[in-house]
Amino acid sequence: IPFVTVFMKGISIGAVSSFLYNEYKLTGFGFCMLVFFPVQLIITLVFIFMGKENTKMSVQLLKTITEQNIKTSERYEIKKYLLQSILCLIIIILISLISAILNVYVVKLFNF
Repeated sequence: IPFVTVFMKGISIGAVSSFLYNEYKLTGFGFCMLVFFPVQLIITLVFIFMGKENTKMSVQLLKTITEQNIKTSERYEIKKYLLQSILCLIIIILISLISAILNVYVVKLFNF
């Protein structure tokens, strides 16, 4: 399922950038390069990373449930997973703030 999210994100990025380029030509391309692509690229990379980590953690949790034994290394893996999730959440929040700031100040440069 996480890979479906990344696939749909890629489709939406392509659709929006295609619309902007077709409708506004060079101005739309410039907007995509300055505002749209960097933010979407980072968010997509975070989605890919977390999709991989979610799949790995799901497999590990299923093994743990079936074994009825929790080892110290598995506890460490869960803590590591939670820290990675928090870090990715912070990255997404920061990127969203940067995107909002860019949209407020950079959109004024383009005549849409």
